[in-house]
Amino acid sequence: MKTVQKIFLTICAISAIIFCLSGCTSVLPENLTNYYYKTSRPSAEVTVAPAMIENEKMSSYVGKFVSSKKDENFEYSVYSNGIQINKIVESNQATSLEIPSAIDDTPVIGIATEAFCDNANITSVFVPGTVKYIGDAAFRRCVNLNSVVLTNGLEHVGSKAFDGCTSLENIAFPESVTFIGEYVCALSGVKNISIPSLITEVPAGMYYGSAVENFSLPGHVTLIKESAFEKCDGLVEVTVPGNVQKIERTVFANNVNLK
Repeated sequence: MKTVQKIFLTICAISAIIFCLSGCTSVLPENLTNYYYKTSRPSAEVTVAPAMIENEKMSSYVGKFVSSKKDENFEYSVYSNGIQINKIVESNQATSLEIPSAIDDTPVIGIATEAFCDNANITSVFVPGTVKYIGDAAFRRCVNLNSVVLTNGLEHVGSKAFDGCTSLENIAFPESVTFIGEYVCALSGVKNISIPSLITEVPAGMYYGSAVENFSLPGHVTLIKESAFEKCDGLVEVTVPGNVQKIERTVFANNVNLK
């Protein structure tokens, strides 16, 4: 009987762990993730540093927290230097999402982590130039999203921000962007690449498993991180400029049609 109880408790514990890891930004176990790696995953020591850097960059944009508020469209946080949009209110079933440049004369400076994750209603998004950052997984798995307009003024785009947006075929990051997180357009329908001039390193998994097609990398790129263009079935031909100093492992792995 004790043995049966131990087995039962072990199963419960494992189930609880899996449940806790099921969020928009969670790192899932190898057998549960959508991502496939031809080689083994990087060790924890390799992946922690980028995450810490990204969190520090995100926190640097907001001032002192003032209050949490809600209007007919959004739930948001007010900081001493501006507003962060946290999520859409349940009653708002709009398909066209326009982030306001200001609420009650206070500028909107950011979009929170997971703000619109898994929202199947949204088909288009407009982000004004007052917005400085888009948090991790902000639009992750918005499967019907097919139009995104990002305007000059945006600086930070978090990891997996547009991951899993299967209807999204084109996205252009403005030249003001200074940071792009990992897997930002992974498993999406995106066909074009967009690497602003201030981004010299192509992030890991940037277009992993996407619909990206033939392209020439811009001349300012010096490093391509792992899995950046892995498993892109539509990719046949790539031109890499002479300025690239390093191409990490699995960058072009599992591209069955790449010449």
